[in-house]
Amino acid sequence: MLGLCEAIDKGLVHEIWVYGDADVPDVSAAEILEQKPVYDENRQRVPGQMNRCAGNGCFDPRTSSPALAPCASPGSTTPGAGLLLESLSHGLESTGGSPTGPIPYLRRYFIPFASFDLDTRYGLPFRSWYVCPYTGPTRRTA
Repeated sequence: MLGLCEAIDKGLVHEIWVYGDADVPDVSAAEILEQKPVYDENRQRVPGQMNRCAGNGCFDPRTSSPALAPCASPGSTTPGAGLLLESLSHGLESTGGSPTGPIPYLRRYFIPFASFDLDTRYGLPFRSWYVCPYTGPTRRTA
């Protein structure tokens, strides 16, 4: 029998998902939070290093959950498959597109794939479309 962090350290567990329904009035959570191991350019895990900002936000370093804080990747989303995928996509964007993302090998290929290099590729004054304000119609829900 291994503890959760021991199983992760041995490479037996790579992800843990915690799903929360954000429609509950007293729930307030980030769209998706991830904490992932850090890897080097040779795709080797860097011992003892975890990126607590691998999702669409960062874990609070003062978290009170010792079972999750050092080793897990929980996420929280709003209901519906489309919104779940949209939330998970933000986590992938952060993992692969962030200059401080935990997997340099992925970052090398993800940044051009996701067009997060518009400044260097096309000489635009911004890196990605995320800097553009959204001023379109209000999103409708069914």
